[in-house]
Amino acid sequence: MAFLAACGGSSDGSGGGGDAGASTGGDEALTHGFVALRFEGDAATYAGTDTIVATMNYGPCLTTFYADNPQMRQYGNFGQQIFGDGSAGGEGWKSRLCGDDIDHSPCEIVWITQRIDTVQQLAVTYQVSEAMNDGTLLFGPIPTSDTALCDGEALPVVTVDISETTGIRGIDAEGHDLWRATTVTPNAASTGQSDPMVVSAAPVGG
Repeated sequence: MAFLAACGGSSDGSGGGGDAGASTGGDEALTHGFVALRFEGDAATYAGTDTIVATMNYGPCLTTFYADNPQMRQYGNFGQQIFGDGSAGGEGWKSRLCGDDIDHSPCEIVWITQRIDTVQQLAVTYQVSEAMNDGTLLFGPIPTSDTALCDGEALPVVTVDISETTGIRGIDAEGHDLWRATTVTPNAASTGQSDPMVVSAAPVGG
């Protein structure tokens, strides 16, 4: 698999987004998109949340994509343009994920961390300013289908496993884990998927 598309930026700040319920950027000018996380459950579970860390595994297509295209990794030649804040040009997903052009809960991206070593994962750390029950966050950047060029009918999916090393968790201002996701439905999504991933959580130690 070879990536041949230009990695230029887009003047559209929509993040490839359409309506607020879409889990994917649909803007054909963008090489990457996002999936949406929709948080449900008791408000008390999410009370006091300062940051949220979401970690997802790359599916086989994305694992192959980054193996074949190291220049598109976070620290590759084009990585800063994709994963950064836009100051280096390009799509600037660090700014785009919590930008004003797509409906989501108020947030700020603290870190985006890609691992391509013993695991193939993407982690996004968000700072949030309100309770997350009935809230939405956008997770990415994830290559679109046109960028990833998956074999056959495969899709560029990311998956969530509920474990100590991956999944979704909420942290208070002192750095203590408050809650962890107990279910994520569906547990796999791609930038071409219209429905959000619905997160249910339970207090840590509860």
